[in-house]
Amino acid sequence: MLFHCLPCRDLDKSLQKALHRYLEVRGFKHSLHDWLYEYMMRKDEKEYVVWLKSMKEFIGGN
Repeated sequence: MLFHCLPCRDLDKSLQKALHRYLEVRGFKHSLHDWLYEYMMRKDEKEYVVWLKSMKEFIGGN
């Protein structure tokens, strides 16, 4: 199945299947899911590093 995200896993199984069919019909394939997941993970990591640097500056470190 496509799109195994945490909130999706909590949905009823029939609703998950319907969501997967809905996305597939509209062109959202597994490869797009994989790319988007990797992109968002890298983006999240970059934002976290920026946040850590700003916290370091705020606390007084150089």
